[in-house]
Amino acid sequence: MADVPETLVLIGMGNPLLDISSEVKPELLTKYGLEPSNAILAEEKHMPLYAEMVKDYDVQYVPGGSALNTVRAANWLLGDKAHTGYFGSVGKDDNADILKHEANKEGVFTHFCVDDSKPTGTCAALITDHKRSLVANLAAAEAFKTEHVSSETAQAMLAKAKVLYVTAFFLTHSPDAAMELGKYAAEKNVPFVMNVSAPFLVQVPIFKERVLALFEYADYVFCNEHEAAALGEAMGWGADLGVVAQKTAALPKKNGARARRVIFTHGGEPAVLTGGDSPNVTRHAVVPLADGELVDENGAGDAYVGGFLAGLSLDEPIEKCFANAAYCAWTVIRRHGCALPADKEAKEVHGFSFP
Repeated sequence: MADVPETLVLIGMGNPLLDISSEVKPELLTKYGLEPSNAILAEEKHMPLYAEMVKDYDVQYVPGGSALNTVRAANWLLGDKAHTGYFGSVGKDDNADILKHEANKEGVFTHFCVDDSKPTGTCAALITDHKRSLVANLAAAEAFKTEHVSSETAQAMLAKAKVLYVTAFFLTHSPDAAMELGKYAAEKNVPFVMNVSAPFLVQVPIFKERVLALFEYADYVFCNEHEAAALGEAMGWGADLGVVAQKTAALPKKNGARARRVIFTHGGEPAVLTGGDSPNVTRHAVVPLADGELVDENGAGDAYVGGFLAGLSLDEPIEKCFANAAYCAWTVIRRHGCALPADKEAKEVHGFSFP
């Protein structure tokens, strides 16, 4: 068993992917039937896209996948030591080595399930007008085995964690593993956080069913405005984000020790919060950007959640969690991809000073 860091406080579980990112012409989205500000799973018709991007555009390769981005951002904010851990499935190839090396270099303690029959997953990130369209070819990420969560190393990691996090992307292939994590959290009274991740996950009936099942274990639920709108439509709740958030908070819940909190991000608009100790809707501002500062939205939402979870793992007040979130998103949105600088910039956010 690998030595689990004593400093570990947060574990994420998701699809580890090597991101292939580039600014592209809008015609490329049209060619492959893609939309800005969206995320889909690759179909056969999308497979030539990856090679086409490499051939025709100046691409960047970045360790990614939504949950890995989130724990990377959390660890960056928490400091140099290994404060975060990660579960996911990779292939037995060079891309897996790159992912592990880069994640470990940033302080993330990885415990990968390795599948030698499929390559490590990749994700095309097509950027147009600062908006991203993600096309994920999960490959080995889909081969995660539920028993991996029961391994000796995984159990040692879970015993230290103060917060557990999973993205709904994971529900497309390994719902049992996600449910195991949720059940563990409820049994041990560890805050369990989930992210709806993409509109299709509440629009496709089988995935919607899995999302609603995992909601029952969720102490915190994150959505962006597009996912929240899709959820409201799928559930017949209407389009008002505040109403959708309140109804999501009121869904059945297994662990009665704490009421569910729901957070909807909204791009440059304030995030919506409801639940917890109040049914009221409150809004929490992001850091405004100066003209020309917006570079790439890809990864900003993941970083926002990472900042929030960093605070949650330290049991910081909710106001500080939102300040953390806004600071991390502000840092990432002014760079390409989910890039985290070596040195943190000084910034006052919601009355809190960073770094």
